[in-house]
Amino acid sequence: MLGIWKLWINAFARIDRLTGEESRASQLFARFEERLLAKFSLAISFRRDSNGEPAATLLTRIRTKQAVKTYRTRSPKEIKL
Repeated sequence: MLGIWKLWINAFARIDRLTGEESRASQLFARFEERLLAKFSLAISFRRDSNGEPAATLLTRIRTKQAVKTYRTRSPKEIKL
């Protein structure tokens, strides 16, 4: 009898947890949808510069700049004997 009681309690606890996760997921999805629509409307209202360079050229230029970046390196430490 006690085993069945524990199964029922565990089942209802799991249902409660899943309900909470579902409500949190629906809230996150609503926020995601709002942000996506905001970005979409911003992209529609954004006007392109007719004298601007094409996106492919711009991306190539950015990648080239990133590849050329040099990073500071450390000099090797001296070993003391």
